[in-house]
Amino acid sequence: MKIFLTDIYSDKRGIILWGICENDIRKAFIIPFCPWFYILYNKNLDITFKDFFLKFKDFITLNFEKMNDIIKGEVEVLKITCKNPYFFLKIADYIKKSNIPVITEVYNIDLSPVEIFLYSNGIFPFSWIDIDLTRVNNIVFSLENCDSLDYTIPFMKILYIKPDCNGKDPFKMNIIPDILISYEGRDYVVSGDNIDFVDDFIKKTDPDIIICEHGDLIYMKRFQDIGFKNLNRDMKILNIGKEKSYFSYGKIIFKSGFVFLSGRIHIDPENSFFFRETGIEGLIDLSRISCMSLQRVARTSPGTVITSIETKKAFEQNILIPFRKTKAEKIKKASNLINADKGGLSFRPIPGIFENVCELDFFSMYPSIMVNYNLSYETIFCDHKDCKQKLPGTNYKICDKKKGIITESIEFILNRRLITKKRMFEEKNINKKNILNSVQIALKWLLVVSFGYLGYKRARFGRIECHESTTAIGRELLLLSKEIAEENGFRVLHGLTDAIWVQKANASEVEFNDLKNKINNRVNKVFPGIFPNNPGFSINIEGIYKWIVFLKGKIDKIGVPNKYFGVFKDNKVKMRGIHIRRSDTPEFIKNYQQEVFDILKNCDLVIDYNENMSKIYDKTQEYLQRLEQNDFNALELCIVKTISKKAEDYKVNSDISCAVATLANHKITVLPGQKVSFLYVNDKNIKSVPYEVFCDNPQAIDTEKYKKMLFDAESVFILN
Repeated sequence: MKIFLTDIYSDKRGIILWGICENDIRKAFIIPFCPWFYILYNKNLDITFKDFFLKFKDFITLNFEKMNDIIKGEVEVLKITCKNPYFFLKIADYIKKSNIPVITEVYNIDLSPVEIFLYSNGIFPFSWIDIDLTRVNNIVFSLENCDSLDYTIPFMKILYIKPDCNGKDPFKMNIIPDILISYEGRDYVVSGDNIDFVDDFIKKTDPDIIICEHGDLIYMKRFQDIGFKNLNRDMKILNIGKEKSYFSYGKIIFKSGFVFLSGRIHIDPENSFFFRETGIEGLIDLSRISCMSLQRVARTSPGTVITSIETKKAFEQNILIPFRKTKAEKIKKASNLINADKGGLSFRPIPGIFENVCELDFFSMYPSIMVNYNLSYETIFCDHKDCKQKLPGTNYKICDKKKGIITESIEFILNRRLITKKRMFEEKNINKKNILNSVQIALKWLLVVSFGYLGYKRARFGRIECHESTTAIGRELLLLSKEIAEENGFRVLHGLTDAIWVQKANASEVEFNDLKNKINNRVNKVFPGIFPNNPGFSINIEGIYKWIVFLKGKIDKIGVPNKYFGVFKDNKVKMRGIHIRRSDTPEFIKNYQQEVFDILKNCDLVIDYNENMSKIYDKTQEYLQRLEQNDFNALELCIVKTISKKAEDYKVNSDISCAVATLANHKITVLPGQKVSFLYVNDKNIKSVPYEVFCDNPQAIDTEKYKKMLFDAESVFILN
């Protein structure tokens, strides 16, 4: 039977596939499945493994096989096949907590039964498959190629659910707000007293996808507690994960516990970075190429998607997936480490305003380095005696015999994005163009994160030396580009990681293009990569500015690398590092800066910019007057910040501690990593009030505080 696979999960029965049949009927198929993992057997295991075998002998079968370890090559391993997915998870958990991983290598134990099923059958979500229930083995066949971009999605019914609470966070409200549900262009408002209407509506419409704002943190759990019976298609209880706060890259992050539905797909926009960035189309493409269920992709990080793509490629090549990385960081001389590990290169820009400036950006510089120089866990310092190539900017040896797992995975993503972007620019149909744009944005985020994930200690195929090598080669590429520009009479105003800004008196677009071609030709000769037919490096013109402003620091008065704004010749504005780009800037201040940019984008020359300063001052006075006359709504003045600790752990009286304490007094607990919206108020005892509390008990706004913000936002545009 031919079905379009939409959802997949496992339980004691095996693997459950939900799909849309050719007659448009939604149906589930239960496939018996015995997942497996491997152990590198040695004599030291005898006693420990004897206990393990006695405990689980009725639920496993054992066989010896030859497989490929990513570092050691071919090894003999003990294949442990489990009775069903349920016992695989129980046994895997037991193994991880035992001393077996300390004594020997354990492989594929971190894979889920669903992943093993998908990889071994060559199928993937959101594709057409053929299910032949008359066969004992090889029941499922793929009818599509995972690499293909030429796929169509059958019509899927989507139900939208969101709170109707005028900008308030329903998590911070003591009452249940009304719910707004949307389906096929029609909206329905549901009051708290009539909440059962939502369950009846789900039963009646039978949606494939439920997009529910705050669904993970609030609504799905609340619906289950109330007694909803139609959230899942198979009538099971919800699959609920635990919420958590954790520390990452210098900040506290809060992650809502997921709520997965069975047979339907649940997406919470508040808990999905990918959905907010790419929409449903981007999620579907990532689900296809990563073999991850769409519900999981929606809630995961780009790094996890990359790891899944790498794991799939390793599995297809019969490479064992290690439970823990065994190749430690190589011991280095301090001088070598200092030379290699300097991070990305950035120049100090010359502060001020400049006319006719071209920005040249490398296309996916770091991912291109990873591909061209074969940077992967198993390729750096490989054991091949014939491999003697050294990586530029380091003394690290790299393999030139075989492409690494990371290399192949990133190359696949790079090529896919290039093809998608080409099709997008050629496409005339607006709807199809938007879909292709969503897909290329999703792929872009994988490439953006791929470099950082190289150095992440828990990355399955990452390695710190690969991370160091990538930045080392990147520095060399940027310096060479600067030299070529200067050789051709251009002044380099700024350089930042993978981009340079160049200026030349009266330079034409033809001259800028000529410079681009010269850089590309020289860069690819000097940095040819490891293998023939590498994708190479490509620097492109991001745009030619009519004028651009590089800002200086408030204290040291020297150029700040990541603070600038300018207007391209097509009147598009680009800005980085200023108020309008910050997440904690009130909308009131963002709107002010946007209106200033609406004035400045019509300026063609520096002289025009200066002549428009009076209009900027007038705009500032207009917004000052609005503050003085209370001509605003409270939501416009909200500051959104992330809390870093629990209410009782704050010791200093600050804006955020006041907001958190006020919520606690109203019996509302916020956890580290969650965001709080608050307003500055005139009160002797507290500095701020949460927006949800302010709406019920309005207080006098501290307009002086907002005036200072406004003047600070204005100072960005004053250049003398």
